[in-house]
Amino acid sequence: MNIEMSYLLLAFATVLAPMAQSQSTPPQPKITGVLTMLSPKPEVTAEQVMKIMPAEIRATVPLYLDGKIQQWFTRGDGRASSSY
Repeated sequence: MNIEMSYLLLAFATVLAPMAQSQSTPPQPKITGVLTMLSPKPEVTAEQVMKIMPAEIRATVPLYLDGKIQQWFTRGDGRASSSY
C-alpha cells in the first residue's frame, strides 16, 4: 500500500506541477526612465507654438519640481523639446 500511495502522489504532483508553473506571472521589467521628444508639425507657426507655451510651462514646472521629470530641454530655436 505504501508503494501505491507513492505512485499516486507522484502522479498527482506530475499533473499539478505544470499547472502551478503556468499560473505564475513572468517577471516584469523595471522601467528606469522614459524619454519624450516633442516637435510641432511643419505647418505649425512659431506664433501658434508661443500661444500654448505658457500653459505647457505651467504644467511642466510642477512635474519637474516634484521629481517626476528629471531633465527638461528645449531647442534654442523653439522647434522641439525633450524631457526625461
